[in-house]
Amino acid sequence: MAYVPTRTATTGQLIGGTFDVLASSSREIAVYVAVFAGMGLLLAIDSVEGLVSTLSFLLYFPAQYWLCRRMLLRAGLNHSDQFRVFSLFGMAVLLGLALMVGFNIFWIPGIILGAKWVMAPSYLTTRDGNLFDAIGDAWRASDGNTLSLSLAYTAVGAIGLFVFWGVIIAASLTETVIADGSSLVSGPAAGLFLSVSINVLPIMMMALSVASYRLLSDEMEDLTEVFA
Repeated sequence: MAYVPTRTATTGQLIGGTFDVLASSSREIAVYVAVFAGMGLLLAIDSVEGLVSTLSFLLYFPAQYWLCRRMLLRAGLNHSDQFRVFSLFGMAVLLGLALMVGFNIFWIPGIILGAKWVMAPSYLTTRDGNLFDAIGDAWRASDGNTLSLSLAYTAVGAIGLFVFWGVIIAASLTETVIADGSSLVSGPAAGLFLSVSINVLPIMMMALSVASYRLLSDEMEDLTEVFA
């Protein structure tokens, strides 16, 4: 079991770190968004809508894993050489179910659980342990920082949802239809809006994961000792 020292970070540092990660990884984020936006444009073609939807789902977790690795690299952090996409998928299922229960009980338990586990993808990507090790390490690394992480998690989530709805409103103002009866989108522009909007929050949460890991994990403590 990895030793996790006690480190602290303020809410401001976590939010600021998130936007630093987003800025430093802007090129990778642009590539990520462009790929899914391109698929969104194809959703308007009835003959390939099902195929594109399936391909988008299959590509989502490899793309998230790639983005996490690139964000960690841009932040000056190491990552494991192992290919952990299936573990990331398993983690998403396990934590997603737990978060659904937490948010259904009340908002606060869901926020706390999300904050305690927000670093789990970064631990999975940087360490050689399994997904349960990553989940446990993320939980322990959050000790003493639950409040600041919860506030940052809420703020970043709110910003992500604000951008999401901003894109949806923009689609409405331009008379672009995203859902029309049994059809998912009514035109290429609608597919573009849909693909961009649903990826905003995951990208921002991944950036928060990397920023939190950078501030609170023992890897930064080790680097500090090396260069001290």
